[in-house]
Amino acid sequence: MALDEITAVNFEERVLNTALAVGILCWTRTDAPSRFMMPGLEELAQENTDVFRAVRLNTDDQPVLAAALRVPDVPTIVVYLEAREIGRIEGSKPRKQLLRELAELGVFRRVRPVRKS
Repeated sequence: MALDEITAVNFEERVLNTALAVGILCWTRTDAPSRFMMPGLEELAQENTDVFRAVRLNTDDQPVLAAALRVPDVPTIVVYLEAREIGRIEGSKPRKQLLRELAELGVFRRVRPVRKS
């Protein structure tokens, strides 16, 4: 399964209107470090489907959205939760480091249901 592509058209639906934490991998087709990170990020999303979604944004194809997200360089992962940015991971990272940095941002915390009295 490949990561879904984010565009200006589907950004609100796929990133802002979800209860999941969303990691947006900002990449380009010619950037090898971006392509290196994709499989690890995809695996983390598949292993945590109840709390985390990973998508990708091609900054060459979507320069206006990339500018709005203030993406200075690729690869960058912009992490959203509850319709707001909660952090960034910049530069190419192996899967184990991605896991650690995403965990530090709190994206894998399970939501506990509210008890009614």
